[in-house]
Amino acid sequence: MRDMTCGNVTEHMLRFALPLMIGNVFQQLYGAVSAIVVGRYLGKEALAAMGTAIPVMNIALFLLVGMTIGVSILMAEFFGAKDSARLKKQLATSLVAGTLFTVVLSAVGIAFIVPTLEIIQAPPEIIPQAASYLKIVFAGLIFAFVYNLLSSALRAVGESTMPLVFLVFSSLLNIALAVLFVGVLPWGVRGAAIAMVISEAAAAAACVAYIRARVPHLNLRVKEMKIEASLFAKTVSYSWISGVQQTFLFVGIFLVQGAVNALGVDSIAAFNAVSRLDGFVLAPSDSLALSLMMFISQNKGAQKNERIGEGLRKSLAINTVFTAAMILAIAAFARPLMNLFLDARETTAITIGARYLRVMCLFYMLSAFCNTFQGFFRGVGMMRVALNATFVQIPLRVALSYALSRALAMNAVAVAIGTGWIFMALYQWYEYRKYERPRKFLNFIRSLP
Repeated sequence: MRDMTCGNVTEHMLRFALPLMIGNVFQQLYGAVSAIVVGRYLGKEALAAMGTAIPVMNIALFLLVGMTIGVSILMAEFFGAKDSARLKKQLATSLVAGTLFTVVLSAVGIAFIVPTLEIIQAPPEIIPQAASYLKIVFAGLIFAFVYNLLSSALRAVGESTMPLVFLVFSSLLNIALAVLFVGVLPWGVRGAAIAMVISEAAAAAACVAYIRARVPHLNLRVKEMKIEASLFAKTVSYSWISGVQQTFLFVGIFLVQGAVNALGVDSIAAFNAVSRLDGFVLAPSDSLALSLMMFISQNKGAQKNERIGEGLRKSLAINTVFTAAMILAIAAFARPLMNLFLDARETTAITIGARYLRVMCLFYMLSAFCNTFQGFFRGVGMMRVALNATFVQIPLRVALSYALSRALAMNAVAVAIGTGWIFMALYQWYEYRKYERPRKFLNFIRSLP
């Protein structure tokens, strides 16, 4: 466990964020390997089917992830305040309520898979494969929820290394199973989905075992597994806002997928590949934002407000450096990276994807700014500002993707994403200046003789 309410700020930020970065890379890696295995063994139609299914899956998955992010803020505050009793009650409330919600979400998701694929204009020839992939994923959502909640709980108490260990284990298992189920056994895209569910179940079991053995702050007994009424309302508030934000983000990606689907199978396959590569670029930024959120939440709980501003400044600087390095790598190796996902004979899809990546390199730095301030606003409890920032950018992203697709083809998506980030950055800067004004005024009053 790591208490970030004292000690060197930069050291805390980096030591907490680095395992998250590595974990994000592994998370992107096993998703990328699944796409590579499917694309190489089953062809571009199967890759397109999985690419069409992933935005649908992500709407459900990131609703759950968003919920766990929201409750982790509360848990970090209780840990920073040294209130172990409320920390355990918060985890129990989140676990029981979240499990019930996940079961309902799985049932609804399975029932509406085919109509959803039809809404986003999935080509008829890939709907059966996409639907079979999604049915398995939705059936295993409970494992994803438990793993993400317990990982968030561990991070809330400053433990970011063990979630990395579990994620690496899960990623390697997923890669091995994907090769077995898709490349060796004739299970098609269903094999990739089964591999994902088994690996998530293994990661969830590893989290449970570690907490029971090593983390008494989070070790719940059966009689403690209940919803605490005094915490439930705030839990719902934080998890609802964060969950809606993540869901709205991926609804946007889901709708953008519809614009891409209209461009044909080559564009769908290329978009699946570049979406995986986007994940690698954004992984450091996302990890640093989560690190900043946990740092601020702990210090807010400990009432050490002077460390909050310093954490923001250090996070922005570190995020800029990491994102610049990723931009240079993508710009230099766009086409070879696309070759990882598609056979060299698929020249049209490879060219489409490489052009898209080079356009995105013009905008990636904006993501570092936007993500850092997302972490800041969540950490200080301004959840609605973080939500509103997403509401600012997503409609622009969707509208411009459709409006420009005829003229720019898939590059319209890159321009739309970049434009959305510009307006998101402007809104967040405006809200940050509003946040700072009363603090500066109070500091001025205190400085008077």
